[in-house]
Amino acid sequence: MRAPSLAAIACGLLALSVGELPAVAGGALLAQARAADDWDAEFESVCSRTQDAMTIPSDELKSLIARCDRLKPGLAKLDDSRRKVYAKRLKMCRDLFDFVLGSPAFAGRVTGAEIDREERAGKGASDHAPVIVELSD
Repeated sequence: MRAPSLAAIACGLLALSVGELPAVAGGALLAQARAADDWDAEFESVCSRTQDAMTIPSDELKSLIARCDRLKPGLAKLDDSRRKVYAKRLKMCRDLFDFVLGSPAFAGRVTGAEIDREERAGKGASDHAPVIVELSD
């Protein structure tokens, strides 16, 4: 008979620990886990839109900026390392949406725009990927 792996032992201990919790505490832990999952899903839903930021209508950009603002308080619930990473990513997403939205005078002069993803050979939003905007006179 093979000995159980460390991961299997840890999962078993976790299952025993959760099973031994009072129903109220277990329910609270599950609610916290669901809230964290909901926050992560909303974050990914919002920031995944940076791929097509240049083609999103202005009313949708405004909605995405508002969603970024609603996500910000949730950063406080993350551990330090995740908070730093997600805070920077959230700021980059919001700033890109805000930049694309621009002012009406600026927006009226835009004739084309793109993100040069080959510059850094990566995907997603980055402060290293140049945004190129063509403007009329």
